[in-house]
Amino acid sequence: MTAASSKFTRRKFVQLGGAALTTLGLTSGFPNIVAAIPKHIVKIGVFSPSHCSAPMLYADIAGYYKEHGIAVEIIYADSMSKLANGIINGDLHFGQLMVPLAIAAHTGSGSFAQKNTPLVSPMWAGTNGGCMVVRNDSNIRLPGDLKGKRIGIHSRYLFHYLIIIELFERYGINPSKDVTLKLIDMNNMINALESDEIDAFINPEPISSAAVAKGIGRDFILTKDLWFRHPCCCLTTKRSLFENEPTLFKDVVSSTLRSALELNETTNRKLRLKMIWDRIPVFQELPLEVIQSAFTPGRSDFDPFPYQSSAKVVAKLLQKNGLMSKTISAEKTVADMFLSDYTRSLMHSINASSIPDSNTKAEWVVGRLYE
Repeated sequence: MTAASSKFTRRKFVQLGGAALTTLGLTSGFPNIVAAIPKHIVKIGVFSPSHCSAPMLYADIAGYYKEHGIAVEIIYADSMSKLANGIINGDLHFGQLMVPLAIAAHTGSGSFAQKNTPLVSPMWAGTNGGCMVVRNDSNIRLPGDLKGKRIGIHSRYLFHYLIIIELFERYGINPSKDVTLKLIDMNNMINALESDEIDAFINPEPISSAAVAKGIGRDFILTKDLWFRHPCCCLTTKRSLFENEPTLFKDVVSSTLRSALELNETTNRKLRLKMIWDRIPVFQELPLEVIQSAFTPGRSDFDPFPYQSSAKVVAKLLQKNGLMSKTISAEKTVADMFLSDYTRSLMHSINASSIPDSNTKAEWVVGRLYE
C-alpha cells in the first residue's frame, strides 16, 4: 500500500463524518490571524479543501503570485460568511465566495442588509463541481422520488440550493410542503447522512465524493447535468481595491486566472492536484484518490471566464426565491460586479488558448433555456 493510499484507512479519513472536514478552517481565530499579517502581504481567503479553492492555492504553489512580486498569505476560513465579512471589513484583499453569496453581499441582501459593499469579480473559481448524494439504502432512483424526503443543504445562498429548487419545480415538487430541507453545517453533512438524519444532501465537491468513498452514499445527480458549466464560487474583492489599486488587482487576477486555466486542462490535472495535495494539509484530510475523483474533468472544472449570462441567472433565481429584492436590477448588478470585458483582455495578455468572444452564452437550466 502506498503512503497516499494508506491515508485512506488511517489519519482523519476515518472521521470524515465530522472532524476531518472541520479543517475547512485552519484558522479558528480568523480575525486574529488576519490582524497578525504584515500589511504589505496580500491576503486571499479560501474555503478549503473545496473545489473552488484550488486556483488560488495552485497559483501560490506554482509561484505565479511571486512572479508578479506579490507576497501572498492564504487565509483558511471555516465558513463562507467569514470570507464575505473579511472582504467587506478589509481583513482580506480577495476571497473565494459562492456566486449567490457574493451577489447578496454586493446588493445588501439577507444578512448583509446593513453592510452592502460594492464588490467585483473577475473570474469564476470553479465551474460544475456539485453533486446530490443519497443514502446507499435509499429508494431514491428518479427525481420524483425526492418527494417526502429530508435533504441537507448548507446555505440558501449556495448555488446548489437554487438549482435543486429548479429541479423540484420541474418535477412538481413543492419545496415548502413536499420535502424537508434541513440547514446543516457542511462539516456535519456526512454524519447527518450516516445517522439517518437526512436522506440526501447537495453540496460542492469534495464532500460528495468523500461520502461515497466512505460507503455511506451514492451519487444521484451531478449539478453539471442540471446546468452545464454553471459557476460555483468566484474570486471576489471590493470595487474600491479594483479602482484604487489597479496594478495589484491585475497582478493577482492574472496569476489566479493562469492557474485556473491550467487546472482546467484535462491532461495534467491529476499532477497539479497532487501538487496541491502534497503541499496543503487540509487537502490531505482526504485521500489523494478521493480528491482526484471529485475533481475529475467534466465532473468539476475550472473554466474561469465570468459569463454575465450565468451571473444573471443566479441573480434572477435569488429574486425568484425571495433571497434578493425584486426591486434590485439584476442586469445592473451583474454589469457592475462581473468584469467580463476586463477578464477577456487579461486572457489575451496571458495568451489563453480559448477566449470567449461574448459575455453571454445559452444557459440551459434543468432542461430549459433560461431567458
